[in-house]
Amino acid sequence: DPLSTALEALNNGEYEAALIEAERLQNQNLPVVSKGSLYFILGAANNELGRFNLAILNFLEGLAIIANENQPTLMGHFQDEIARILFKTNKLNASQFFLQMAISNFENAGSVDMVASCKKLQDELLSSL
Repeated sequence: DPLSTALEALNNGEYEAALIEAERLQNQNLPVVSKGSLYFILGAANNELGRFNLAILNFLEGLAIIANENQPTLMGHFQDEIARILFKTNKLNASQFFLQMAISNFENAGSVDMVASCKKLQDELLSSL
């Protein structure tokens, strides 16, 4: 898998290394879902490095790439990550918007644990409004 090195770096907390590897792969001819996943890695690494605006752009780019691929779990993960960044940067209405989409996608995919995780954030969010 061409993404394995970047994903391993991300999982090991080596965010700069994950970014370098993912950026190296950006111009390669990858399958659509892999290309979308590449942007998830970029977004996750940028999020961990505190580059929230760039992370949101990475996640949105990934969402756009996979939009027609019937990947509700992957779409839900993108939307969940965006919602969490928006929540921690106090953009609560926008966070709620992405959270609703994530919940819908996770419900469609049967991802019970992710639905529960999103609903927990939703409860926190609603108590903050």
